[in-house]
Amino acid sequence: MAVPPKTEAIRDLAGAAIIMSPEVRPYYVISVKGYLDPRLSRWFDGMTITPDDKLSGKTIVSGHLADQAALQAILAKIRHLQLRIADVKEQPL
Repeated sequence: MAVPPKTEAIRDLAGAAIIMSPEVRPYYVISVKGYLDPRLSRWFDGMTITPDDKLSGKTIVSGHLADQAALQAILAKIRHLQLRIADVKEQPL
């Protein structure tokens, strides 16, 4: 028996529930100048934290986010750590 994908309920402006699966939520790749410990993944809402393998001194933070507000919250956390954001890309679905 197949297990349905995990879904997340969010509310629109009128308060109606909108169900979004991970396949629908945007996938972001954020490049940060500096080092982030992968153990911070939980603080970054479960996003994957990967040191750049090119020895560029950058870290890649990537994963699905519910909406633009969630993206802004992640960017605020990066700024809180006083790291510079090098690039933010939304990957096509």
